[in-house]
Amino acid sequence: MPLTPTSVMEYRLKTEGGKKLYKKWSITLEPVLGYIKEAIGFDRFMRRGAKAYICEWKLICTVHNILKLWGRGFCKVRNIAN
Repeated sequence: MPLTPTSVMEYRLKTEGGKKLYKKWSITLEPVLGYIKEAIGFDRFMRRGAKAYICEWKLICTVHNILKLWGRGFCKVRNIAN
């Protein structure tokens, strides 16, 4: 009997390593995905096809990273003369 994606995930979550990995996922990635959905307002892909949505996802991630840099002051114009 072939395993379904649901049964594979259930097995992973029952193992000790799987529990640790899933806990790490919730700490590291869930806030980013929530920010992308709420603050940036991205809730669905606009283009069809694997290539198109991969490009769109990379663009959204780039926007997220640029906003992080801007928020931390890395994107300020610097006076080169001084």
